[in-house]
This record gives sequence, C-alpha cells and structure tokens, in this order.
Amino acid sequence: MKIVSIDGVSLSYPASRSLFSRKKNAVIEDLNLTIVSGENVGIIGRNGVGKTSLLKMIAGILQPDTGTIWRKPGLRSTFIGVNSGFVPFMTGIENIYLTGLLLGMNEQQVDSKISEIISYADIGDSISDQVASYSAGMQSRLAFSISLHSDPDLLLIDEALGVGDRDFRKKSSESLRAMIRKDTTAIIVSHEVEFLKRVCNQVVWIESGRVIRQGAPAVVLDEYDLAAA
Repeated sequence: MKIVSIDGVSLSYPASRSLFSRKKNAVIEDLNLTIVSGENVGIIGRNGVGKTSLLKMIAGILQPDTGTIWRKPGLRSTFIGVNSGFVPFMTGIENIYLTGLLLGMNEQQVDSKISEIISYADIGDSISDQVASYSAGMQSRLAFSISLHSDPDLLLIDEALGVGDRDFRKKSSESLRAMIRKDTTAIIVSHEVEFLKRVCNQVVWIESGRVIRQGAPAVVLDEYDLAAA
C-alpha cells in the first residue's frame, strides 16, 4: 500500500545570507518517488545532494518550492537525526515526555513505556542530566529509542545509526527488522553500505537532487561504489 507519493518536487536554498541576494541553489529538482508500506528504503548519495532535505520534506518539516508530497491520511511519522531537536536545558527524562507527546503519545502511554525507552537507549545515569551534556551519539540513542517506542507508521532516520558503538548499531538493526514485520516503514539516510544491504528492501540513489537509480540494495549500492571509486 502506498503511504507517501512525491511528485515533481523541487527545493532551493538561498545561495547567500545577504538580504539583497535573490540567487538560490537547487538541492532537489523534479524528484519523483513512491514509498510503500512495510518496506525499509535506504537513501544514498554524496554529501549535499539533498538527502536530508528530502527526509525533512517527507516529515513535513520543510515544504517544497514546487511539486506535491502526498501522505496517507493519519500517517504517524517521526524524524531521527544527529540534531535530535531535544531541548538542551531539559533532562533526558523530561525530553522523553516532551518528544513522546510531540509524536502523538499521551502522558499515560509515555509512563507505560519510559522504563523500556531508558533501558533501550542505554545511556546510564546520564538520563537524569541535561541533554546539553550529551554527546551526539547519546542524543541519537535516546532519539531512536523514543521514536521506536512511539510505534510510528513511518520512521525517518538521518545518519542516526552512523554514530554509537557496534552493539547499538546491531541492536537498532534488529529492531528495524522487527518493525518491518509489524508493517512499520523506515527511510534511512546512511553512508554505511553493509548496514543498508542488511536492513533495506530497496535503495534509492540521489545525485544532484534527482533519483539516479532505484532498486535492489546490492545492485544499487554496488553501482554507487563503482561510480564513487
């Protein structure tokens, strides 16, 4: 079942910080993409080709300049990135409640899952410290854990699994596989080729804001490696 349809989407950012400059740089150009329920989709491409911007448009954080993004009515999505969006002067526990509420959970649902969220994130006593003291890896662990336990329909992951230790990457990979069986869909931006081969059903290669290749992970990732060599 189709849950996201991207049709002719383009997005540009100002080329200069000057108030008088009208020049813009295009990061996404006439992009078309369909996301189907139950699939894990990997997004690859060089830095600056529009991968993160694409995720943010799917999440509704950014709006395209042209084109349309259709989302299945009632679709619950969550965006996980190194910049987690946590409130830095609040503790990890306080941010669990705030983020959980923003993801559509109520306070009772957060109460019932907070022990699991803390245990999965595995950041120890730091959960009671202000998030400002966290490393990027700790923030990503906590953000992933909250999103995982909020039971989203669509999980949008921007390099979050590229940080942290091997054990956490293995655990998060296993969790994503379990979510596939529950019909949760994940879109993952990552440079970790082997991780994408293990987890994804398909991979989309983006270059200069356009889809260059889309298909089986092993095929697309091997072509991408050859092009980058």
